[in-house]
Amino acid sequence: MMAKTATVACDPAEGARSLWIDERYRSLFEANGLAGLDDLLASGGSFDLRKAGLPDWRRRIAVDLDAPRGKQRLYVKRYICPPAKIQMRRILGGHAWRSTAGVERHWISRLAADGIAVPPVVAFGERRRGLWERCSALALAEVPGESLESWAARQSSPAPREMTKALARFIRAFHRCGYVHRDLYLSHVFHTSDNASVPRFVLIDLQRVMHQPVRLRRWQRRDLAQLHYSTPTAVATAKDRLRWLNQYLEGAHLSRRQRRRLIRQVVRKAEAIGAHVRARRARLSERSGRT
Repeated sequence: MMAKTATVACDPAEGARSLWIDERYRSLFEANGLAGLDDLLASGGSFDLRKAGLPDWRRRIAVDLDAPRGKQRLYVKRYICPPAKIQMRRILGGHAWRSTAGVERHWISRLAADGIAVPPVVAFGERRRGLWERCSALALAEVPGESLESWAARQSSPAPREMTKALARFIRAFHRCGYVHRDLYLSHVFHTSDNASVPRFVLIDLQRVMHQPVRLRRWQRRDLAQLHYSTPTAVATAKDRLRWLNQYLEGAHLSRRQRRRLIRQVVRKAEAIGAHVRARRARLSERSGRT
């Protein structure tokens, strides 16, 4: 359930410019000069999280706020004048009355209510004219730990069994609630653990989540293929991957033949993802060479 919030108007004459702020963060925002949506949109941030190929209308930044006990980091996603194609996709996708940032906020709320660990929403604002979005922003609290992508990049031996079992349970619970991520790469799964506890996971980048879509199992296989593709061979051998998929399928009531078929489908889809990623990188490299 989402915490009580405060509404701070960016422009008293236009309520659509208000900024939704978690009550626990209101004084922190005000102390750092973030009293409204325009302030959040204009904030320079500590560093830019831009990725190659990310369009100019989308920005992701890290913002370090001055807090009584030191710096407190937030991650801000900003969307300025999304293109017509993106707007129509959002409207036709069932989110007509939500902005781009509002869509992710919606999914974070839904997932949290269903017991799936997600980043807490700290602030949210949008500016629309009817169904048409002019801009929106979402501020998220920093997630403890690190992404599995960063963790895996440092490893030279297979991942601990306890970690892989915990991850299988986490993804299984997410899927059995009827959700699909559609960008379920290791970079979008954060984990934290200590010597006395089982690893804990958090899903991030939830803007493209769907619930109970048509052909749900096909989308779930795609999620599994994205995990398979993004997992380095150093942390998961072929045998490890097979074991992980069987752990994920625990309680699925599939025959041995059905399990083998699903595993083949996941592997083939992972190979297709790899081919697509390589082709996309080649196109980006070609474009950068021309400029």
